[in-house]
Amino acid sequence: MYINKPHFYDVHDIKGSTSMELHPKNWRAGSDDRFKQLPIEGTTSHPAGFHTNRVVNPLEPNYKLPSFTKAPSVEPKFLRDSYNVSDIEGTSIKIRDIQHPRDGLKLNDIAGAQAGWLPRHKRGLRENPPRDILNVTDITNVDFKSSRVTNVLNPVYSVNGMTIADDPLSRPLAQHPKRDKPNFTLRTDDIDGAGCSDPATAIVAGIIMSKRRDFRDTNVTSDITGAKADTLLHSIRSTRHIDPISPKYSGLDGSRVDSSAISI
Repeated sequence: MYINKPHFYDVHDIKGSTSMELHPKNWRAGSDDRFKQLPIEGTTSHPAGFHTNRVVNPLEPNYKLPSFTKAPSVEPKFLRDSYNVSDIEGTSIKIRDIQHPRDGLKLNDIAGAQAGWLPRHKRGLRENPPRDILNVTDITNVDFKSSRVTNVLNPVYSVNGMTIADDPLSRPLAQHPKRDKPNFTLRTDDIDGAGCSDPATAIVAGIIMSKRRDFRDTNVTSDITGAKADTLLHSIRSTRHIDPISPKYSGLDGSRVDSSAISI
């Protein structure tokens, strides 16, 4: 593709069409060959002084510092270390060698220090499967026969093949065997009134209870003076009338005194 095409907006070839260069690279170099700097000694100025290769660019400084040769240091003769007292017992601390340090944040050995902790009698309900309340095989299992001795009066234990039981002579003698006869000590059939019967047809002392008429209520105390609440009087009872609104007085002769005769 052809891209180097001529253009007509560049005016560098016209003298005076652009501004002059502020710091021209070729100073005093004119268009005429007479003004060109020729290699003729004395035709150009030289700096009065010496030439130096110092770098004075502060943006990219590159300085050559003065160098020197370091003299070797003289090693003193080693006599002894006066600060080393490791050969004296007790002058240094003992290193505490802990093989298995305890974790200060571990609280597994403290009961109740973890979230969701339960006591032992409640932990089984959470850790074990729920109990089947309809499973009664432990009750109806007839194939299992226990060898436990439940006679607390005469216990017999089997330990490591040995039978441990009480000595027969260490117990009192057995009672007499029961007789094959009826026992009349607790029977009260021959005693009148000692058995349970109808009170109306019962016979006590040869009298039928239904024909008795001399019954008395033993718990009634109405005929006893003072036996009823608020009936016992601890003072002299008087018939004197002291009501001034409705006075009723008796004279000395025993006659009734009219209230109109009483002076007010």
